[in-house]
Amino acid sequence: TFFCALPTAEQHRQRSMGGSLGKAELALLDHGVRWWSDQGGAPVSYTTLDVPLHDGDGSHIHTVEYFSKGGEKGAKRAPLVCLHGYGFGTGLYFSTMPSIVGRWGGRVFALDSLGCGLSSRPRWRLAQGESADVAEVEEFFVGGLERWRKSMKIDRMVLLGHSIGGEL
Repeated sequence: TFFCALPTAEQHRQRSMGGSLGKAELALLDHGVRWWSDQGGAPVSYTTLDVPLHDGDGSHIHTVEYFSKGGEKGAKRAPLVCLHGYGFGTGLYFSTMPSIVGRWGGRVFALDSLGCGLSSRPRWRLAQGESADVAEVEEFFVGGLERWRKSMKIDRMVLLGHSIGGEL
């Protein structure tokens, strides 16, 4: 059963990167990077960006890309793209991503799915609850991911997902 109660566009705008949700995300990600460093982990940094989906309605997927010293040596390795579960966002990975990026040896991303976190909130036009067509709901999320991949000019990627992020 799928149900997604999305805030209005205005509510989302108020909570975006300049608002409380964006500030909370940055504080959480900073905490994870500092914690990793305090444990003796290799230096890790990150950047956030809103990747346009070029779908005609101005939608974007909020993206966090992590970097580590020496990460460029694995630039030919397919990027690792981490997807959160229902009701989460990129912050789900705040404490594990610094460790992952050091071991992966290539580009590492965490994404907010459409309708979640700091990504766009396109109007939900699909059925809800038991009347939802699971294939249509999956296409909503997978289609957004595919448009993100094309916008980022990524040919191949490895997906890591938690809960519904793993289902997709």
